[in-house]
Amino acid sequence: MQRIKLVVFAFLLGSCNQPNIISPSQTETTAIPQKVVEDNPMQPISEAGVVIQSVPVNHAPSDSFSIYLPKTFDSSNKTPLMVFFDPHGESLKVLNLYKDLANKYGYIIACSKTAFNSLPQAQGIASANNLLADFKKRYRLDESRIILSGFSGAAKIAIEVGCTNSDVDGIVYSGSVTQWSNLNHPVSFLGIAGKADMNYTDLVSFHQSQNLVNEPHYMIEWNGKHEWANAETFENAFLFPFSNIPTNKLFVFDEKLRQKFEMEKQLRQAYYAAISTQNLSWWKTEAKNLHAKENSELMYKRLLGTVSLACYSLSRNYLAQNDLDKAEKILFIYELVDPGNKDRAYFYEDFKRRKGM
Repeated sequence: MQRIKLVVFAFLLGSCNQPNIISPSQTETTAIPQKVVEDNPMQPISEAGVVIQSVPVNHAPSDSFSIYLPKTFDSSNKTPLMVFFDPHGESLKVLNLYKDLANKYGYIIACSKTAFNSLPQAQGIASANNLLADFKKRYRLDESRIILSGFSGAAKIAIEVGCTNSDVDGIVYSGSVTQWSNLNHPVSFLGIAGKADMNYTDLVSFHQSQNLVNEPHYMIEWNGKHEWANAETFENAFLFPFSNIPTNKLFVFDEKLRQKFEMEKQLRQAYYAAISTQNLSWWKTEAKNLHAKENSELMYKRLLGTVSLACYSLSRNYLAQNDLDKAEKILFIYELVDPGNKDRAYFYEDFKRRKGM
């Protein structure tokens, strides 16, 4: 790898903090068994084993959710609940990924369709709290097993709501994290870190910091990238309390990782800066070098993801400002580090339209 001059990058890019648009590549598929609830009954939805596509939230009709009741659901029994928050509101994708686990462990699972990244944080938190209040009225819940799970930017919603809503017993986060505040009740945390996720080091560092506080905190890792964990990995989240997770599955921090993480942090800052300071010829060579190493060392795959995320945010912002010269450079780098990325293709079509190409 060429030597990179470390420069403090003025544009501080958070871990998936940037607002996300809903591009055509992010819309939900409908080619799956599902049902739409058009009205807003307060009586529980009792049809088990079917993904209910869209239900309006009681007393907050602008909010909605998808829901799946386990096949063994019995309204006379108390049932545990897991509520998901997806960064793009892709509720059907999430429920279909984990509905077999819901059947195995007897959980009601639901996913908000309206609490996602592009909302102001306060609005997303309010939407999530409305959803929890709705479920308390609709169902007899096992109040000792109410869990929130969020991925990427939506993990921040799960964490903030889980820390301040006393009905919540467990928080599962993946893809991103935020420092919690105002924790007002006992709650357990479970982090899920993808080894190829560009935010892997952030999640591990957060986990290490949480070992200094009193709240139970657990972490598992898997061989994934920036995406919801596969069902085999996510099954651990249903083993609540998380202390039931087998010890051999829990992440153990190796002190040798600390130096590696520091080097990776410096490289991330350098690549952030290089987006604006280095020319396209440099990027052609550097991207080729990173791709050549990504399969032998996951750090390089994470660095590619870091640059891809930066290009996502910058290209979106430059297009919104109609700064086509800067957008063109960013889109070129975007294609080098993440060829075939659907969001990049969407932005490029927007770029061509603005250029009259």
